[in-house]
Amino acid sequence: MKKIVYLLFAIMLFSSCSGLKELQTSFRQFGGNLEYIHDSHINGCPKKDSVVIMMHDYLLDGKTTVRKGSMLILPFLFFNYFEQNYWVTLGQEALNSRYDDFFNASLTEECQRNGCFHLTGMISNDSTYTLEIGVDTCYTRAKYKRFSSFVYFGYGYESLNDEYGKTPKTTLKVSAVLRKAGNVIFRKQYVSENSISPGIESGQGKNDPRGILIRSMTGSLSLSTKQCIEEIVTDINKALLLSTKK
Repeated sequence: MKKIVYLLFAIMLFSSCSGLKELQTSFRQFGGNLEYIHDSHINGCPKKDSVVIMMHDYLLDGKTTVRKGSMLILPFLFFNYFEQNYWVTLGQEALNSRYDDFFNASLTEECQRNGCFHLTGMISNDSTYTLEIGVDTCYTRAKYKRFSSFVYFGYGYESLNDEYGKTPKTTLKVSAVLRKAGNVIFRKQYVSENSISPGIESGQGKNDPRGILIRSMTGSLSLSTKQCIEEIVTDINKALLLSTKK
């Protein structure tokens, strides 16, 4: 029986090494949509001021990566359990558009919807405001678990293999500087951390935990982007109102 146990663990350890490469290749085949619903309160304020948005380029890591995490082995006499955890980090290749393009387009739409100002493409005079936006930190990652269990009966054994993704987490930090005639009106860094639990999906690929996890990760990134953008537009409105009163 010891020989069988040793053989099982040798198989599991080999599977762990080969599994990393297989997961890496597999996750890179999946993608998700960067999108969210613009459902903030529509502001009916007058639009007297003009603002130019200047978005700095930001390159998200190109490839979705998978790295090994913790491992658990329970070598009992009649029951054996092997667990390998991985960390999956979302890459640009999994997204349907460049992240900075998505951020800029979403910010523009939110400004047009909720901003107390006009957007303009050029600085016409000293009364035009400029908003400089830069993404400082942006990453989304999640734990992915694979496990195997073996129950030995003396005359044979039964095995169970499964895998699933845990709740992803996005960390997004964005810097914004509003200026008028070269003078800083306000400067602030926005931080948003969001998680979206992988859900039960319908349609194509509904039973694939890897595709479900990638789509949950893009959803988490989209939600963090939404929160940052809505806060930025709210702060611009407040800054313009205070500037007018001075």
